[in-house]
Amino acid sequence: MGAWGTGLFDDDTTCDVRDSFIDYLDEGNTPEEATQLILEEYLD
Repeated sequence: MGAWGTGLFDDDTTCDVRDSFIDYLDEGNTPEEATQLILEEYLD
């Protein structure tokens, strides 16, 4: 994991979450479903 700045998308985790969210949408999930899947995936 890394961070290269102070911006919202300047670290690996945020980029991973964004990419996963887009993937879930591409799979046909609604934004609400994609959000729930992200929360389940990254909950810890």
